[in-house]
Amino acid sequence: MAKKNRKNKVTSDKSPKKPLNVKLLVAVILASVLSTVIYFGLTELSVILSEKAGRQIYIPVIEIYTILSAVLLGTMALVNSGMSRGEIPTEADLPDEWSPERKTKFLESVPKRKKAVKILSLIVIALIVPIFCELASWWFELIKKGFSS
Repeated sequence: MAKKNRKNKVTSDKSPKKPLNVKLLVAVILASVLSTVIYFGLTELSVILSEKAGRQIYIPVIEIYTILSAVLLGTMALVNSGMSRGEIPTEADLPDEWSPERKTKFLESVPKRKKAVKILSLIVIALIVPIFCELASWWFELIKKGFSS
C-alpha cells in the first residue's frame, strides 16, 4: 500500500467550504411550501367567497405578504447592526464614544442577534417565494396572451 505524503499538500488562499446545513435547507423548503400553500389558499378563498356572494370579495394577500416582508427586512437590518458580511465585530470595531459596559453588552448580544437574523431570514424567504410564484404566473399569463393574439 502506498502511504500518503503530507508534505506535498497544496495550500490555498480560499477558505474551506462550510458543510451544507441540511436541517436549515429542509426548514427553508418546508416553510416556503407552507407559506405558498397559505398564500394560494387565501387567494382561492377570495375567489370562492366572491362567487358565493355574487360580488367581488378581495383578500389583499399579496399586499400583506409584501408588507410583512418589508417589515421583516427592516427588522433584520436593525437586529444585524454592526455585523457586516457575517463577521463578528470586535471591541475595536465599535464606536469609541461607547462605554466599556455598553461595548461588552453589545458583544455579548451578538450570538443572539445572529440567531434572530437567521430565523428572520428564513421567514422572509418563506414570504418571498409565493410572491415570486404569483408574479411568475402573471408573467406567464401575459406571455400566453401575447402568443395567442
